[in-house]
Amino acid sequence: MATYQPQALAVILIIQQSAYWAYSVGMHTRYGQTVGKMVCKVKIVDAKTELPITFRQAFLRDAVPIVLNIALLPWDIQTEINQGLAPSQQHWSAIGFIGAVGGLWFLIEVVTMLSNERRRALHDFIAGTIVIRTNLQETGMSVAPEPAAQPA
Repeated sequence: MATYQPQALAVILIIQQSAYWAYSVGMHTRYGQTVGKMVCKVKIVDAKTELPITFRQAFLRDAVPIVLNIALLPWDIQTEINQGLAPSQQHWSAIGFIGAVGGLWFLIEVVTMLSNERRRALHDFIAGTIVIRTNLQETGMSVAPEPAAQPA
């Protein structure tokens, strides 16, 4: 295996870890969906207008995971540079804390999604977005729930 200079390792890790976020934000901005959402026939749209989302909305949907990923980056770089050396207690504490925050974020996302009528997760509320089925648009069916009929 080739040995890299610490600066090169840092650049490689930054590119590697930012690739997913660039993909996610870019695909949501351009198409309103990632390849997985295309396969599942769902799309992200603005919650109020049901129009395509903006770059800002796409970024806000992924903002918390991006921040957590950036927070872990120094520890990942340190691990790669010091490969073979035992990580310090401070290293494990930081990783544990950031992991706990990520787990808490996931739990909040699930609870939020299960506790509202339109099944919007917290990141959808933050970004002002909603997930819709694209096959409903193709059939001409309404995406938003129909209001209850009023008695005559």
